[in-house]
Amino acid sequence: MKNENFFKMYRNMVQRSPIFALSIERLTQKAKIMESKKKYFMDCHLAGRKYYDADEVWDKLKVGTLLQLQRDLENRHDADAVAVMYHNEEDGEDYRIGYLPRESNETVAAILEMGWTDMFECRISKINEEAHPEYQVHLIVKIKRNNS
Repeated sequence: MKNENFFKMYRNMVQRSPIFALSIERLTQKAKIMESKKKYFMDCHLAGRKYYDADEVWDKLKVGTLLQLQRDLENRHDADAVAVMYHNEEDGEDYRIGYLPRESNETVAAILEMGWTDMFECRISKINEEAHPEYQVHLIVKIKRNNS
């Protein structure tokens, strides 16, 4: 059998193979992931909401509101504290509305501490005004694509 015929036969076998189809599907999924601009990292409640400035800007906080994560190295209650900040466009002020919960903040704290301050996107994913203040605001944190 000539090489040319062998390769045609081999290609036909491979293309009909379920393994080949699965490989194509995986490559397609990976390509879609590569196209996404953000990747889910975590979700949690907003801790300490009643102790900080959330009430001052409560009427501005909505599902989808963009928030900033800021490492708080001087927090004496939590060595890995990550503050959740809201920037009010009207007055140009930043408001600390709470923190990431202690049980969810270690990895984010380490990354922020190493200077990757623009790596995460944090948004409000749910607001339940009837819940206990500690669980009224839920957050979703995503990792943004590095375009450098």
